[in-house]
Amino acid sequence: MNGKTRFHIVFFILFIVSVKGISQLTVLGSLIDKTGNVIPGAIVKVTTPDSAFVTGAASDTSGNFSVNVKPNQKYLLKFSYLGYADLFKSIETAND
Repeated sequence: MNGKTRFHIVFFILFIVSVKGISQLTVLGSLIDKTGNVIPGAIVKVTTPDSAFVTGAASDTSGNFSVNVKPNQKYLLKFSYLGYADLFKSIETAND
């Protein structure tokens, strides 16, 4: 770590909201560190379990992000930010 303290990204909250009639879901969340500070500009990468890229986004100035995914699927979310350890979160979406 070369004298640098590495912090972990804390995945604060995850909601899956159905968008009726469009056959997609929106994953919403907020990224904060262990001290409660928001993490703006963090990269959110969504892949399938076999690592195929699906979509991505960056958190806004309040640490919030949203990505659209399909229902009835499994995904792996990767959260990255310079100076922080990456965080991975597996999710499975429901029917819409």
